[in-house]
Amino acid sequence: MNVLFYCALITAALLGNVLVLFVVKKNRHMHTTTNFLLANLAAAGVWTALWSIPFVAFNSFTHENGKVGDFLCKFVSMNNMSGLSILVSVCTMTLLAVERYYALLKPMNTQLRLKKGDVWQYVAGFWLFAALLNMPTILYAEYDETQEQCVYIWNKSTYAVVIVFFTALAACTVR
Repeated sequence: MNVLFYCALITAALLGNVLVLFVVKKNRHMHTTTNFLLANLAAAGVWTALWSIPFVAFNSFTHENGKVGDFLCKFVSMNNMSGLSILVSVCTMTLLAVERYYALLKPMNTQLRLKKGDVWQYVAGFWLFAALLNMPTILYAEYDETQEQCVYIWNKSTYAVVIVFFTALAACTVR
């Protein structure tokens, strides 16, 4: 029953998000800053559907040892890839909120509005920022054969403080 639920969830997530990407790409009148940011959210949703949802069920299976186990810990079991899409989504929604704020409450001040050409720089910056912030979790995750589970070989509490600080800093400096 769980497998059917996860298959339906993945299918719905992929179908909905790919449809958003397709509509924004194909229709010229949909090429607005807001829709580009919504398309970035859809891309993060596709990333989540491909990397996070399928492997929730995978965690209940036995884990491989050695290099395969380390790879699975880095990219599957520890949900490091979902962290990427979460950070991208948070940054995108923050920029979307700021952009909508200026569009609705200060419509005559066009200098504050986000321009089409600048959207892609922000989007690329969000993905790069998220990848850099998630890099330590990927580098320091490994499979511990004695504990028979994935572990981080570092101090997690320090990293948690760094993540919260830089995510808050990024949200405050969006515009």
